[in-house]
Amino acid sequence: MTEGYLYHTVTLSREPVIVRFCISLSASPHLTTLVTSLHLPDISGQILHGGHTSRLLLTTLSSLRNLSSLTLRLADGLERSGITGANLSVFQQLVGLRFPHLRAFATNLSVYVFPTGLAFLRAHPLLADLDFGFSPVSHVRTESDALAALRFPALRALACGPWFLHDRFAVPRTLVHFHARDLDLEPGELPRIARLLGTQLVSLRVSERFAYHPEQRAGPHAVRLDELVGLFPRLCFLQLDVHLVAVPYISKHIVNCTAERPESAGDGRPQTRREERLTIAWVCGRRPWSSRVDMNIAPIEWDVFLKETALAVLRDWGDYVERVVYRHPTAPWRSVALGEDGASAMYREERAMQDEEWKLI
Repeated sequence: MTEGYLYHTVTLSREPVIVRFCISLSASPHLTTLVTSLHLPDISGQILHGGHTSRLLLTTLSSLRNLSSLTLRLADGLERSGITGANLSVFQQLVGLRFPHLRAFATNLSVYVFPTGLAFLRAHPLLADLDFGFSPVSHVRTESDALAALRFPALRALACGPWFLHDRFAVPRTLVHFHARDLDLEPGELPRIARLLGTQLVSLRVSERFAYHPEQRAGPHAVRLDELVGLFPRLCFLQLDVHLVAVPYISKHIVNCTAERPESAGDGRPQTRREERLTIAWVCGRRPWSSRVDMNIAPIEWDVFLKETALAVLRDWGDYVERVVYRHPTAPWRSVALGEDGASAMYREERAMQDEEWKLI
């Protein structure tokens, strides 16, 4: 393999790997120009608290002048404590860096809370892909002047909690892919998003806050597919993240794909042309935080359940839905569609589909 291939996109998930990577770039400075994507998905508390590894990492990051994509995520558990006095210094140094070619940034650091974090965002106005992961204040509706003043005229894909979308949010016309993270199971959440983004989204991904008991899930507040298309008329890809439980709660999701259709006579539903029909994706997201949930879920159980459910959706909502795709963590993407006769089922593996398919539409 060539150096260009090895160093083009780099993922560093453990501290020893981070150290070796930093040392290799220090020994061969020409390699720094080859790195365009760097992903740190599991930053430990030890790194944040300073020391040899954090110094190496900061020095290396500052040398990556061609970096176009950066991921900085705290390890599981740390994102709940967030940025504190113990790790504030390293955080301030991280967001004090500047990358002139940065176009994609993903983090669960609360960059929007601190002046230095907001300065980092302002310094990268050409971001096309912005992902705010779960953070301790993701449930807080933040409408500060500094946050409202942020402008991203090239933004195409945004992933954030509903707190980020408020009436003062400057929606760029380029924004066509949105991931609603940790969506509350309350009425009005999707219509509120639609008021800001409804006329321009072509793909929507929805991750709910996990409800430990079925009665806590969306139920009566759920949106039917015909209502969803009314809210987002350009939508062609809908991803619903479901948790790893024995039977995926498709019928209890905030978007209820299995809801009964209203009476067809005189209900005024729009007739959707074939080219506008949806692809629906059911994807297993993170595991729920509960020991009461059975985690011994075999892929075959998921496959059987979702295949049957997909067929029911296609037969009931075929004028809205062209195909259904789904994925278990240990299996490839699979798709279900109806044949030309509108009755026979077609199944296939979709090995070309990617994890972030929702933003590639």
